[in-house]
Order: sequence, then structure tokens, then C-alpha cells
Amino acid sequence: MGAAIAVIVGTLYGAIAGYFGGRTDGIMMRIVDILMAIPFMFVLILMLVIFSGRS
Repeated sequence: MGAAIAVIVGTLYGAIAGYFGGRTDGIMMRIVDILMAIPFMFVLILMLVIFSGRS
């Protein structure tokens, strides 16, 4: 299920970037660059802290 969601979101994101092109494409690609620069383990730990709440 997670892979299907990733495919749908990635396809829509790429289609929007490709359709509008130019400045919109540049901004969207910089967002992807920022996300790719963040280490994956850090993202997992951050999500754990945000979604675990207080027990």
C-alpha cells in the first residue's frame, strides 16, 4: 500500500512539475533536493517523536 501511495504522489508531483515547467519546476525540484539531503534515519526519529505522543 505504501508503494502505491508513493507512486501516485510521485507521479502527480512530477506531472505538475513537467506541465508547468520553468519557475514552478525549479521550486519543486529544490524542495525534492532539500528532502533528499535530510538523512533518512533522522526523518524516522523525528516522525517517531511527533507521532508517538506522551504515554
